[in-house]
Amino acid sequence: MEEKINTEKPENFIPTLEDIEGRKKAAENLAKNNSNKISKKNQTSSLNIAKLLTNIFNGTFLTSERSVKQWPFVVFLALIGMFYIANSYVAEKKVRKIEQLSKELKDLHSQYITSKAEIMFYTKQSEIAKLSEKYGMIETKEAPHKILMK
Repeated sequence: MEEKINTEKPENFIPTLEDIEGRKKAAENLAKNNSNKISKKNQTSSLNIAKLLTNIFNGTFLTSERSVKQWPFVVFLALIGMFYIANSYVAEKKVRKIEQLSKELKDLHSQYITSKAEIMFYTKQSEIAKLSEKYGMIETKEAPHKILMK
């Protein structure tokens, strides 16, 4: 039994105590209905979660019509995942190879510098003279003469 409120002239309308109580009761009824709906939703959602978990543990979710339609997408995701994992392994292997080659390059560079220093040492005139003495060759003390042809 709702009362009709005079909305023709709102500036002259003054709510009475009965109007206020009627609106209060209507609001309480609406709140009760909403709380009942919410509690029913919570109960059904908890039942749905329990049913979903049961289906997962039983394995029946794999054969349901809805999940069978999703299998191509699941397989596609699995393949992408495998490619991603393989790619990370290949990248890690290449990083290790680069580190190994850079260490080897540093070793070879230091060996090159050492060899170059030894060659420079052994190509000095004094060192060549010492080494040639072993074979019976002697360094001359006289300067070479120019032979001029006329």
